[in-house]
Amino acid sequence: MRYTRGPERELEAGGIFLGSYRGPHIEIMSITEPLLGDRRGRYVFDRNDPGHQAAAKSAWEKSGRTTTFTGEWHTHPEEVPTPSAVDLGTWKGLMKKSKDPLAFIILGWSRNWYGIAHEERIWPAGPV
Repeated sequence: MRYTRGPERELEAGGIFLGSYRGPHIEIMSITEPLLGDRRGRYVFDRNDPGHQAAAKSAWEKSGRTTTFTGEWHTHPEEVPTPSAVDLGTWKGLMKKSKDPLAFIILGWSRNWYGIAHEERIWPAGPV
């Protein structure tokens, strides 16, 4: 992914997952990427641009209410990322708004971190 290579790798980037639930599975069908109104820095990514919410609303409406927010991704400017206290706090806030499981991914330079959250708990997961 371009956000973990070249000059882009020095700034955090992120977006949301849009998908659906198929039994016990989360199906991610599309993502958003950083938008102009987002805040990007070496140790911060704030998803401020309303385009992320607009993409989620559009997908929801076009799919007949089956495509929804299923989680988020972002990068860390490091080889092997782990969730920060800010990440965990943000995710706990998102979990309070969702009755369904959510997927979280942090992309690093050489490895990624994967997690699934449900019912106020976050479990590290591996790629499948």
